[in-house]
Amino acid sequence: MSWVTPVVAASLVLTSLVACSRSETDPSPPATQAVVAADGAHVDFGQVQVSVDAAVAPPGTTLRVSHEPAPTPIETTLFHPFAPAVDIQLADGTLQPRSSIRLSFHLDRTAVETQITQGNTPVVLTRSAQGGIDVLPATWDAGTSTLRADSPHSSGFWPGWLDAKAIAKSVTDGIAAALNLRFPKPDCVGAPAELDEVTINARPVDRDVAWPCVAARDGRFEVALQSNSGWVWLGKTTPPAQSYEVHGRDFAGALAAGIFYQSHGGRTDNTSVLVPGDTTTTPFDLQNPPTGGELQIDAGLSLVSVALNEIDAAAELLHINLGLYDDLSKNFAKLSCLSGVVEGLNQLSSNDFAAKAGALGRAMLDCVGALGGLAGAVVLGAVAGIISSLFVSIGGIWNSLTGQDEAFYSITATRRDVATDRGYNRITLGMPTKDVLAALAPTVRDTTYYSHCRVVSDQPDTIFDFSVWIDTTKDVVTGIETPPGTKTDRGVGDGSTPAQVIAAYAADHTIEQGAVGGQGSPAIIVRPKTATDRTHFLCFPIKDDGNAGPPSIGRPYAAEGC
Repeated sequence: MSWVTPVVAASLVLTSLVACSRSETDPSPPATQAVVAADGAHVDFGQVQVSVDAAVAPPGTTLRVSHEPAPTPIETTLFHPFAPAVDIQLADGTLQPRSSIRLSFHLDRTAVETQITQGNTPVVLTRSAQGGIDVLPATWDAGTSTLRADSPHSSGFWPGWLDAKAIAKSVTDGIAAALNLRFPKPDCVGAPAELDEVTINARPVDRDVAWPCVAARDGRFEVALQSNSGWVWLGKTTPPAQSYEVHGRDFAGALAAGIFYQSHGGRTDNTSVLVPGDTTTTPFDLQNPPTGGELQIDAGLSLVSVALNEIDAAAELLHINLGLYDDLSKNFAKLSCLSGVVEGLNQLSSNDFAAKAGALGRAMLDCVGALGGLAGAVVLGAVAGIISSLFVSIGGIWNSLTGQDEAFYSITATRRDVATDRGYNRITLGMPTKDVLAALAPTVRDTTYYSHCRVVSDQPDTIFDFSVWIDTTKDVVTGIETPPGTKTDRGVGDGSTPAQVIAAYAADHTIEQGAVGGQGSPAIIVRPKTATDRTHFLCFPIKDDGNAGPPSIGRPYAAEGC
Protein backbone atom coordinates (compact mmCIF):
# COMPACT_ATOMS: atom_id res chain seq x y z
CA MET A 1 0.00 0.00 0.00
CA SER A 2 1.15 3.56 -0.54
CA TRP A 3 2.98 5.72 1.95
CA VAL A 4 0.98 6.31 5.10
CA THR A 5 1.63 9.40 7.17
CA PRO A 6 2.87 8.37 10.58
CA VAL A 7 0.76 9.50 13.47
CA VAL A 8 2.12 8.21 16.61
CA ALA A 9 5.12 6.03 16.13
CA ALA A 10 4.34 2.71 17.56
CA SER A 11 6.62 -0.14 16.76
CA LEU A 12 5.40 -3.69 16.85
CA VAL A 13 6.45 -4.71 20.27
CA LEU A 14 8.55 -7.78 20.11
CA THR A 15 9.11 -9.14 23.50
CA SER A 16 12.25 -8.92 25.49
CA LEU A 17 15.13 -11.03 24.81
CA VAL A 18 15.91 -12.14 28.29
CA ALA A 19 18.28 -15.03 28.78
CA CYS A 20 16.49 -16.10 31.94
CA SER A 21 13.57 -18.52 31.90
CA ARG A 22 10.02 -17.24 31.22
CA SER A 23 6.75 -18.32 32.74
CA GLU A 24 4.11 -19.98 30.62
CA THR A 25 1.97 -16.83 30.84
CA ASP A 26 4.74 -14.54 29.46
CA PRO A 27 4.54 -14.60 25.63
CA SER A 28 7.70 -12.50 25.18
CA PRO A 29 10.61 -14.30 23.54
CA PRO A 30 14.04 -13.92 25.06
CA ALA A 31 16.27 -11.12 23.82
CA THR A 32 17.90 -11.77 20.47
CA GLN A 33 21.09 -10.25 19.19
CA ALA A 34 23.47 -10.20 16.26
CA VAL A 35 26.91 -8.74 15.59
CA VAL A 36 27.49 -6.03 12.99
CA ALA A 37 29.59 -7.49 10.17
CA ALA A 38 30.57 -6.50 6.63
CA ASP A 39 27.02 -7.07 5.45
CA GLY A 40 25.44 -5.38 8.48
CA ALA A 41 23.25 -7.32 10.88
CA HIS A 42 19.74 -8.78 11.03
CA VAL A 43 17.64 -9.90 13.98
CA ASP A 44 14.32 -11.77 13.88
CA PHE A 45 12.42 -11.18 17.09
CA GLY A 46 8.95 -12.67 17.11
CA GLN A 47 6.82 -10.59 14.73
CA VAL A 48 9.47 -7.96 14.02
CA GLN A 49 12.60 -7.99 11.91
CA VAL A 50 15.37 -5.45 12.55
CA SER A 51 18.11 -4.82 9.98
CA VAL A 52 21.11 -2.50 9.80
CA ASP A 53 23.90 -1.99 7.28
CA ALA A 54 27.60 -2.10 8.00
CA ALA A 55 27.83 1.66 8.44
CA VAL A 56 25.55 1.62 11.48
CA ALA A 57 28.37 0.97 13.97
CA PRO A 58 31.93 -0.40 14.16
CA PRO A 59 32.35 -4.09 13.19
CA GLY A 60 31.66 -6.38 16.08
CA THR A 61 29.08 -4.07 17.70
CA THR A 62 26.15 -5.97 19.19
CA LEU A 63 22.64 -5.26 17.83
CA ARG A 64 20.23 -6.39 20.52
CA VAL A 65 16.42 -6.60 20.26
CA SER A 66 14.25 -7.28 23.30
CA HIS A 67 10.81 -6.73 24.72
CA GLU A 68 10.07 -3.10 25.68
CA PRO A 69 8.57 -3.34 29.18
CA ALA A 70 7.43 0.28 29.42
CA PRO A 71 3.81 1.11 28.51
CA THR A 72 3.03 3.39 25.60
CA PRO A 73 5.01 6.58 26.35
CA ILE A 74 1.96 8.80 25.96
CA GLU A 75 -1.35 8.68 27.75
CA THR A 76 -3.92 9.66 25.18
CA THR A 77 -7.01 8.39 23.42
CA LEU A 78 -5.56 9.58 20.11
CA PHE A 79 -3.08 6.70 19.73
CA HIS A 80 -3.74 2.96 19.96
CA PRO A 81 -1.08 0.22 19.67
CA PHE A 82 -1.42 -2.69 17.23
CA ALA A 83 1.03 -4.92 19.08
CA PRO A 84 3.59 -4.97 21.91
CA ALA A 85 6.69 -2.83 21.71
CA VAL A 86 10.34 -3.73 21.18
CA ASP A 87 13.54 -2.17 22.46
CA ILE A 88 16.57 -1.91 20.15
CA GLN A 89 20.09 -1.19 21.39
CA LEU A 90 23.58 -1.00 19.95
CA ALA A 91 26.45 -1.97 22.24
CA ASP A 92 24.05 -2.32 25.19
CA GLY A 93 22.77 1.22 24.71
CA THR A 94 26.15 2.97 24.67
CA LEU A 95 26.02 3.81 20.95
CA GLN A 96 23.53 5.50 18.66
CA PRO A 97 23.39 4.36 15.01
CA ARG A 98 25.34 6.12 12.28
CA SER A 99 22.81 4.94 9.68
CA SER A 100 19.14 3.98 9.82
CA ILE A 101 17.67 1.07 11.65
CA ARG A 102 15.03 -0.69 9.51
CA LEU A 103 12.02 -2.19 11.28
CA SER A 104 9.39 -4.49 9.78
CA PHE A 105 6.36 -5.39 11.91
CA HIS A 106 4.19 -8.30 10.82
CA LEU A 107 0.66 -7.30 11.86
CA ASP A 108 -2.87 -8.63 11.51
CA ARG A 109 -3.93 -7.49 8.04
CA THR A 110 -7.62 -7.16 8.87
CA ALA A 111 -6.93 -5.08 11.98
CA VAL A 112 -4.66 -2.67 10.14
CA GLU A 113 -6.80 -2.28 7.03
CA THR A 114 -9.92 -1.76 9.13
CA GLN A 115 -8.27 1.26 10.70
CA ILE A 116 -7.06 2.57 7.33
CA THR A 117 -10.57 2.19 5.87
CA GLN A 118 -11.93 4.23 8.76
CA GLY A 119 -9.50 7.04 7.96
CA ASN A 120 -7.00 6.26 10.69
CA THR A 121 -3.25 6.31 10.14
CA PRO A 122 -0.83 3.46 10.98
CA VAL A 123 2.29 4.82 12.65
CA VAL A 124 5.35 3.87 14.66
CA LEU A 125 5.83 5.71 17.92
CA THR A 126 9.27 5.94 19.53
CA ARG A 127 11.24 7.83 22.12
CA SER A 128 13.70 10.19 20.50
CA ALA A 129 17.43 10.24 21.29
CA GLN A 130 16.71 13.27 23.50
CA GLY A 131 14.00 11.41 25.43
CA GLY A 132 11.02 13.05 23.71
CA ILE A 133 8.44 11.48 21.41
CA ASP A 134 9.06 10.79 17.72
CA VAL A 135 6.72 9.64 15.00
CA LEU A 136 8.35 7.70 12.21
CA PRO A 137 7.13 7.61 8.59
CA ALA A 138 5.59 4.16 8.05
CA THR A 139 4.61 2.16 4.97
CA TRP A 140 1.94 -0.53 5.02
CA ASP A 141 2.44 -3.47 2.63
CA ALA A 142 -0.87 -5.30 2.42
CA GLY A 143 0.69 -8.16 0.42
CA THR A 144 3.08 -9.12 3.21
CA SER A 145 1.00 -7.66 6.08
CA THR A 146 4.04 -5.65 7.08
CA LEU A 147 4.36 -2.14 8.53
CA ARG A 148 7.82 -0.78 7.76
CA ALA A 149 9.66 2.19 9.23
CA ASP A 150 13.22 3.51 9.43
CA SER A 151 14.60 5.07 12.59
CA PRO A 152 17.66 7.34 12.95
CA HIS A 153 18.13 6.24 16.55
CA SER A 154 17.79 3.21 18.80
CA SER A 155 15.06 3.16 21.44
CA GLY A 156 11.72 1.57 22.25
CA PHE A 157 9.23 1.29 19.36
CA TRP A 158 5.41 0.95 19.42
CA PRO A 159 3.39 0.13 16.25
CA GLY A 160 -0.11 1.56 16.31
CA TRP A 161 -2.60 3.93 14.73
CA LEU A 162 -3.74 7.49 15.18
CA ASP A 163 -7.48 7.82 15.77
CA ALA A 164 -8.74 10.41 13.26
CA LYS A 165 -12.18 10.60 14.88
CA ALA A 166 -10.64 11.23 18.29
CA ILE A 167 -8.48 13.99 16.82
CA ALA A 168 -11.49 15.51 15.10
CA LYS A 169 -13.49 15.35 18.33
CA SER A 170 -10.64 16.86 20.34
CA VAL A 171 -10.24 19.74 17.89
CA THR A 172 -13.97 20.27 17.33
CA ASP A 173 -14.79 20.17 21.02
CA GLY A 174 -11.92 22.55 21.66
CA ILE A 175 -13.18 24.99 19.01
CA ALA A 176 -16.74 24.88 20.34
CA ALA A 177 -15.58 25.38 23.92
CA ALA A 178 -13.27 28.23 22.94
CA LEU A 179 -15.91 30.06 20.90
CA ASN A 180 -18.39 29.82 23.76
CA LEU A 181 -16.05 31.12 26.45
CA ARG A 182 -17.14 33.83 28.89
CA PHE A 183 -14.95 35.80 31.25
CA PRO A 184 -15.44 37.38 34.69
CA LYS A 185 -16.49 40.98 35.06
CA PRO A 186 -13.50 43.16 36.06
CA ASP A 187 -13.71 45.39 39.11
CA CYS A 188 -13.19 48.55 37.04
CA VAL A 189 -16.55 48.25 35.24
CA GLY A 190 -18.80 51.20 36.07
CA ALA A 191 -16.10 53.23 37.80
CA PRO A 192 -15.67 56.77 36.40
CA ALA A 193 -12.35 58.42 35.59
CA GLU A 194 -11.59 62.07 36.31
CA LEU A 195 -8.87 64.30 34.93
CA ASP A 196 -8.60 68.08 35.22
CA GLU A 197 -12.28 68.56 36.11
CA VAL A 198 -13.47 66.23 33.33
CA THR A 199 -15.19 62.98 34.29
CA ILE A 200 -15.86 60.14 31.84
CA ASN A 201 -18.09 57.11 32.29
CA ALA A 202 -18.57 54.07 30.06
CA ARG A 203 -21.98 52.57 29.46
CA PRO A 204 -22.11 48.77 29.02
CA VAL A 205 -21.66 47.17 25.61
CA ASP A 206 -25.15 46.44 24.37
CA ARG A 207 -24.49 42.76 23.57
CA ASP A 208 -22.41 41.88 26.61
CA VAL A 209 -19.45 40.73 24.53
CA ALA A 210 -16.95 43.02 26.28
CA TRP A 211 -16.50 44.90 29.53
CA PRO A 212 -15.66 48.62 29.10
CA CYS A 213 -13.54 50.43 31.69
CA VAL A 214 -12.19 53.98 31.78
CA ALA A 215 -9.11 55.39 33.48
CA ALA A 216 -7.00 58.54 33.65
CA ARG A 217 -3.26 58.05 33.33
CA ASP A 218 -0.30 60.24 32.40
CA GLY A 219 -2.50 63.21 31.55
CA ARG A 220 -4.71 61.19 29.17
CA PHE A 221 -7.90 59.20 29.30
CA GLU A 222 -7.89 55.48 28.52
CA VAL A 223 -10.77 53.31 27.41
CA ALA A 224 -10.09 49.61 27.99
CA LEU A 225 -12.26 46.86 26.58
CA GLN A 226 -11.92 43.45 28.21
CA SER A 227 -13.24 40.54 26.20
CA ASN A 228 -16.29 38.62 27.38
CA SER A 229 -16.49 36.49 24.26
CA GLY A 230 -14.73 33.55 22.64
CA TRP A 231 -14.77 35.35 19.30
CA VAL A 232 -12.40 37.97 17.94
CA TRP A 233 -13.93 41.45 17.74
CA LEU A 234 -12.59 44.46 15.86
CA GLY A 235 -13.14 47.77 17.63
CA LYS A 236 -13.38 51.37 16.50
CA THR A 237 -13.99 54.47 18.57
CA THR A 238 -15.48 57.91 17.98
CA PRO A 239 -13.36 59.92 17.45
CA PRO A 240 -10.94 57.44 15.83
CA ALA A 241 -8.01 56.45 18.01
CA GLN A 242 -4.49 56.67 16.67
CA SER A 243 -2.84 54.01 18.82
CA TYR A 244 -3.71 50.93 20.83
CA GLU A 245 -2.18 48.75 23.47
CA VAL A 246 -2.87 45.26 22.16
CA HIS A 247 -2.32 41.96 23.94
CA GLY A 248 -2.15 38.33 22.92
CA ARG A 249 -3.46 36.30 25.86
CA ASP A 250 -2.44 32.98 24.31
CA PHE A 251 -1.42 31.47 21.00
CA ALA A 252 -4.87 31.97 19.45
CA GLY A 253 -5.02 35.60 20.56
CA ALA A 254 -1.50 36.43 19.43
CA LEU A 255 -2.16 34.71 16.10
CA ALA A 256 -5.40 36.63 15.54
CA ALA A 257 -3.68 39.95 16.21
CA GLY A 258 -0.74 38.96 14.01
CA ILE A 259 -2.94 37.99 11.06
CA PHE A 260 -4.95 41.19 11.34
CA TYR A 261 -2.02 43.58 11.49
CA GLN A 262 -0.11 41.70 8.79
CA SER A 263 -3.14 41.93 6.48
CA HIS A 264 -3.20 45.69 7.11
CA GLY A 265 0.48 46.16 6.43
CA GLY A 266 1.22 46.77 10.10
CA ARG A 267 -1.29 49.67 10.28
CA THR A 268 -4.15 49.76 12.72
CA ASP A 269 -6.57 51.35 10.25
CA ASN A 270 -8.05 52.99 13.38
CA THR A 271 -9.06 49.50 14.46
CA SER A 272 -8.14 47.51 17.56
CA VAL A 273 -8.22 43.73 17.83
CA LEU A 274 -9.98 42.36 20.89
CA VAL A 275 -9.03 38.72 21.34
CA PRO A 276 -10.85 36.32 23.68
CA GLY A 277 -10.19 36.91 27.36
CA ASP A 278 -7.82 39.80 26.80
CA THR A 279 -7.94 43.59 26.85
CA THR A 280 -7.33 46.29 24.28
CA THR A 281 -6.64 49.80 25.59
CA THR A 282 -7.17 53.05 23.68
CA PRO A 283 -5.68 56.36 24.90
CA PHE A 284 -7.32 59.75 24.26
CA ASP A 285 -6.24 63.32 24.83
CA LEU A 286 -8.01 65.24 27.58
CA GLN A 287 -9.30 67.79 25.07
CA ASN A 288 -10.81 65.10 22.87
CA PRO A 289 -12.45 62.40 25.02
CA PRO A 290 -14.29 59.58 23.23
CA THR A 291 -18.04 59.48 22.84
CA GLY A 292 -18.33 55.77 22.20
CA GLY A 293 -17.33 52.84 20.06
CA GLU A 294 -18.50 49.92 18.02
CA LEU A 295 -17.40 46.31 17.81
CA GLN A 296 -17.60 44.11 14.71
CA ILE A 297 -17.11 40.38 14.98
CA ASP A 298 -14.44 38.84 12.76
CA ALA A 299 -15.73 35.30 12.46
CA GLY A 300 -13.05 34.14 10.02
CA LEU A 301 -10.24 35.42 12.21
CA SER A 302 -11.89 33.74 15.20
CA LEU A 303 -12.21 30.36 13.49
CA VAL A 304 -8.72 30.27 11.96
CA SER A 305 -6.92 31.34 15.14
CA VAL A 306 -8.91 29.00 17.39
CA ALA A 307 -8.71 26.04 14.97
CA LEU A 308 -4.93 26.28 14.70
CA ASN A 309 -4.69 26.63 18.47
CA GLU A 310 -6.75 23.46 18.98
CA ILE A 311 -4.75 21.55 16.36
CA ASP A 312 -1.63 22.58 18.23
CA ALA A 313 -3.24 21.44 21.48
CA ALA A 314 -4.14 18.04 19.96
CA ALA A 315 -0.50 17.61 18.91
CA GLU A 316 0.55 18.42 22.46
CA LEU A 317 -1.58 15.50 23.68
CA LEU A 318 0.75 13.33 21.61
CA HIS A 319 3.75 15.12 23.11
CA ILE A 320 4.45 16.69 19.73
CA ASN A 321 5.47 20.34 19.51
CA LEU A 322 4.41 21.70 16.14
CA GLY A 323 6.17 25.00 16.79
CA LEU A 324 3.19 26.86 15.31
CA TYR A 325 3.57 29.95 17.49
CA ASP A 326 7.26 30.47 16.80
CA ASP A 327 6.89 29.72 13.12
CA LEU A 328 3.88 31.93 12.44
CA SER A 329 5.09 34.80 14.62
CA LYS A 330 8.20 35.07 12.44
CA ASN A 331 6.78 34.10 9.07
CA PHE A 332 4.91 37.07 7.62
CA ALA A 333 4.22 35.25 4.37
CA LYS A 334 2.24 32.59 6.24
CA LEU A 335 0.32 35.24 8.16
CA SER A 336 -0.58 36.90 4.86
CA CYS A 337 -1.68 33.55 3.48
CA LEU A 338 -3.88 32.95 6.52
CA SER A 339 -5.39 36.43 6.17
CA GLY A 340 -6.61 35.33 2.73
CA VAL A 341 -8.33 32.33 4.32
CA VAL A 342 -9.89 34.65 6.92
CA GLU A 343 -11.23 36.90 4.18
CA GLY A 344 -12.66 33.90 2.33
CA LEU A 345 -14.45 32.67 5.45
CA ASN A 346 -15.87 36.11 6.20
CA GLN A 347 -17.43 36.20 2.75
CA LEU A 348 -19.38 32.99 3.40
CA SER A 349 -23.04 33.28 4.24
CA SER A 350 -24.65 30.84 6.64
CA ASN A 351 -26.24 29.14 3.62
CA ASP A 352 -22.99 28.28 1.84
CA PHE A 353 -20.78 27.72 4.89
CA ALA A 354 -21.23 23.94 4.86
CA ALA A 355 -20.41 23.73 1.15
CA LYS A 356 -17.33 25.92 1.11
CA ALA A 357 -15.81 26.02 4.59
CA GLY A 358 -14.02 22.70 4.16
CA ALA A 359 -11.97 23.93 1.21
CA LEU A 360 -10.92 26.96 3.22
CA GLY A 361 -9.94 24.67 6.09
CA ARG A 362 -7.61 22.80 3.75
CA ALA A 363 -6.27 26.12 2.47
CA MET A 364 -5.54 27.06 6.09
CA LEU A 365 -3.35 23.96 6.49
CA ASP A 366 -1.65 24.69 3.16
CA CYS A 367 -0.69 28.12 4.54
CA VAL A 368 0.85 26.52 7.61
CA GLY A 369 2.86 24.01 5.57
CA ALA A 370 5.24 21.46 7.09
CA LEU A 371 5.93 22.00 10.79
CA GLY A 372 7.15 20.00 13.75
CA GLY A 373 9.41 17.63 11.81
CA LEU A 374 8.25 14.13 10.95
CA ALA A 375 5.91 14.00 13.94
CA GLY A 376 4.31 17.31 12.97
CA ALA A 377 3.85 16.11 9.40
CA VAL A 378 1.97 13.10 10.75
CA VAL A 379 -0.42 15.19 12.85
CA LEU A 380 -1.03 17.78 10.14
CA GLY A 381 -1.45 14.99 7.58
CA ALA A 382 -4.03 13.32 9.76
CA VAL A 383 -5.84 16.62 10.33
CA ALA A 384 -5.81 17.31 6.58
CA GLY A 385 -8.00 14.26 6.11
CA ILE A 386 -10.65 15.48 8.55
CA ILE A 387 -10.44 19.25 8.20
CA SER A 388 -13.44 19.53 5.87
CA SER A 389 -15.78 17.65 8.19
CA LEU A 390 -14.24 19.48 11.15
CA PHE A 391 -15.05 22.93 9.74
CA VAL A 392 -18.52 21.87 8.61
CA SER A 393 -19.25 20.48 12.08
CA ILE A 394 -19.06 23.95 13.63
CA GLY A 395 -21.50 25.37 11.07
CA GLY A 396 -24.19 25.64 13.73
CA ILE A 397 -22.01 27.97 15.78
CA TRP A 398 -21.25 30.00 12.65
CA ASN A 399 -24.91 30.30 11.74
CA SER A 400 -25.78 31.48 15.24
CA LEU A 401 -23.91 34.71 14.46
CA THR A 402 -26.58 35.86 12.04
CA GLY A 403 -27.70 39.35 13.05
CA GLN A 404 -25.38 39.35 16.05
CA ASP A 405 -22.16 40.58 14.51
CA GLU A 406 -22.17 44.14 15.89
CA ALA A 407 -22.12 45.68 19.34
CA PHE A 408 -22.00 49.26 20.60
CA TYR A 409 -21.13 51.20 23.73
CA SER A 410 -21.05 54.87 24.65
CA ILE A 411 -18.79 57.13 26.70
CA THR A 412 -20.12 60.20 28.47
CA ALA A 413 -17.80 63.09 29.36
CA THR A 414 -18.94 65.71 31.83
CA ARG A 415 -16.93 68.75 32.76
CA ARG A 416 -16.94 69.90 36.34
CA ASP A 417 -17.80 73.56 35.86
CA VAL A 418 -16.33 74.48 39.19
CA ALA A 419 -13.70 77.05 40.00
CA THR A 420 -10.54 76.50 42.01
CA ASP A 421 -7.65 78.84 42.70
CA ARG A 422 -5.91 77.03 39.80
CA GLY A 423 -8.51 77.21 37.07
CA TYR A 424 -11.98 76.63 35.72
CA ASN A 425 -13.25 73.91 33.39
CA ARG A 426 -10.47 73.13 30.92
CA ILE A 427 -8.57 76.38 31.50
CA THR A 428 -5.84 76.79 34.11
CA LEU A 429 -3.69 79.73 35.20
CA GLY A 430 -0.37 79.71 33.34
CA MET A 431 -1.82 77.79 30.35
CA PRO A 432 -0.13 78.79 27.05
CA THR A 433 -2.25 80.74 24.56
CA LYS A 434 -2.14 77.99 21.92
CA ASP A 435 -3.61 75.48 24.36
CA VAL A 436 -6.35 77.92 25.37
CA LEU A 437 -7.36 78.49 21.77
CA ALA A 438 -7.41 74.75 21.12
CA ALA A 439 -9.55 74.10 24.20
CA LEU A 440 -12.07 76.86 23.38
CA ALA A 441 -12.27 76.33 19.64
CA PRO A 442 -14.25 77.82 18.14
CA THR A 443 -13.93 81.10 20.03
CA VAL A 444 -16.62 83.76 19.68
CA ARG A 445 -14.64 86.57 21.31
CA ASP A 446 -11.02 87.57 20.94
CA THR A 447 -10.32 91.16 22.08
CA THR A 448 -7.32 93.06 23.40
CA TYR A 449 -7.53 95.57 26.29
CA TYR A 450 -4.90 97.79 27.85
CA SER A 451 -2.51 97.03 24.96
CA HIS A 452 -1.35 93.67 26.30
CA CYS A 453 -4.45 91.98 27.79
CA ARG A 454 -5.98 89.55 25.35
CA VAL A 455 -9.45 88.27 26.28
CA VAL A 456 -10.86 85.16 24.59
CA SER A 457 -14.02 83.15 25.16
CA ASP A 458 -16.31 80.59 23.57
CA GLN A 459 -19.31 82.46 25.05
CA PRO A 460 -20.89 85.85 24.18
CA ASP A 461 -19.95 89.03 26.03
CA THR A 462 -22.41 89.44 28.92
CA ILE A 463 -22.23 90.60 32.51
CA PHE A 464 -20.38 88.01 34.58
CA ASP A 465 -19.46 86.14 31.42
CA PHE A 466 -16.82 83.47 30.90
CA SER A 467 -13.61 85.24 29.89
CA VAL A 468 -10.02 84.08 29.75
CA TRP A 469 -7.43 86.82 30.29
CA ILE A 470 -4.01 86.38 28.69
CA ASP A 471 -0.99 88.59 29.31
CA THR A 472 0.47 88.82 25.81
CA THR A 473 3.88 89.74 27.17
CA LYS A 474 4.00 86.35 28.85
CA ASP A 475 1.71 84.46 26.42
CA VAL A 476 -0.04 82.66 29.29
CA VAL A 477 -3.35 82.83 31.16
CA THR A 478 -3.25 85.22 34.13
CA GLY A 479 -6.96 85.47 34.97
CA ILE A 480 -10.29 83.71 34.45
CA GLU A 481 -13.78 85.15 34.94
CA THR A 482 -16.46 82.50 35.35
CA PRO A 483 -20.07 82.62 34.07
CA PRO A 484 -23.27 83.00 36.14
CA GLY A 485 -24.09 80.05 38.37
CA THR A 486 -20.50 79.00 38.92
CA LYS A 487 -19.53 77.49 42.26
CA THR A 488 -16.11 76.58 43.56
CA ASP A 489 -14.95 73.10 44.48
CA ARG A 490 -16.12 73.90 48.02
CA GLY A 491 -19.69 74.49 46.94
CA VAL A 492 -19.86 78.27 47.28
CA GLY A 493 -20.02 80.90 44.60
CA ASP A 494 -22.73 82.72 42.68
CA GLY A 495 -25.65 83.32 45.09
CA SER A 496 -23.77 82.35 48.28
CA THR A 497 -23.79 84.75 51.23
CA PRO A 498 -20.49 86.33 52.33
CA ALA A 499 -20.74 84.28 55.51
CA GLN A 500 -20.97 81.06 53.54
CA VAL A 501 -17.95 81.99 51.44
CA ILE A 502 -15.89 82.85 54.51
CA ALA A 503 -16.94 79.70 56.34
CA ALA A 504 -15.88 77.57 53.39
CA TYR A 505 -12.33 78.99 53.32
CA ALA A 506 -11.56 80.37 56.79
CA ALA A 507 -9.72 77.28 58.02
CA ASP A 508 -6.93 77.18 55.45
CA HIS A 509 -7.15 80.43 53.47
CA THR A 510 -6.44 84.06 54.18
CA ILE A 511 -9.55 86.21 53.78
CA GLU A 512 -9.66 89.76 52.40
CA GLN A 513 -13.07 91.45 52.50
CA GLY A 514 -14.20 94.92 51.50
CA ALA A 515 -13.38 97.19 48.58
CA VAL A 516 -10.88 94.68 47.18
CA GLY A 517 -12.65 93.97 43.91
CA GLY A 518 -12.07 95.46 40.50
CA GLN A 519 -11.96 99.29 40.59
CA GLY A 520 -12.50 99.23 44.36
CA SER A 521 -15.76 97.27 44.23
CA PRO A 522 -16.86 95.10 47.18
CA ALA A 523 -15.49 91.57 47.10
CA ILE A 524 -14.03 88.71 49.09
CA ILE A 525 -10.59 87.37 48.10
CA VAL A 526 -9.37 84.03 49.44
CA ARG A 527 -5.80 82.71 49.12
CA PRO A 528 -4.41 79.37 50.37
CA LYS A 529 -2.33 79.98 53.48
CA THR A 530 0.38 77.69 52.10
CA ALA A 531 0.52 79.37 48.69
CA THR A 532 3.83 80.89 47.65
CA ASP A 533 2.41 82.21 44.37
CA ARG A 534 0.08 85.14 45.06
CA THR A 535 -1.37 84.98 41.54
CA HIS A 536 -3.40 81.92 42.56
CA PHE A 537 -6.50 83.14 44.38
CA LEU A 538 -10.28 83.36 44.15
CA CYS A 539 -12.21 86.63 44.14
CA PHE A 540 -15.95 86.65 44.91
CA PRO A 541 -17.60 89.92 43.76
CA ILE A 542 -20.44 91.10 45.98
CA LYS A 543 -23.55 91.96 43.99
CA ASP A 544 -26.19 94.61 44.76
CA ASP A 545 -28.27 92.05 46.68
CA GLY A 546 -25.38 91.49 49.09
CA ASN A 547 -24.62 87.98 47.90
CA ALA A 548 -21.57 86.75 46.04
CA GLY A 549 -21.39 86.65 42.27
CA PRO A 550 -19.51 84.04 40.19
CA PRO A 551 -15.88 83.82 41.32
CA SER A 552 -12.92 85.13 39.33
CA ILE A 553 -9.57 83.31 39.36
CA GLY A 554 -6.22 85.10 39.50
CA ARG A 555 -7.76 88.56 39.08
CA PRO A 556 -10.71 90.51 40.57
CA TYR A 557 -13.75 90.81 38.36
CA ALA A 558 -13.71 94.09 36.32
CA ALA A 559 -10.12 94.88 37.37
CA GLU A 560 -8.07 97.08 35.06
CA GLY A 561 -5.16 95.15 33.67
CA CYS A 562 -4.52 91.46 33.29
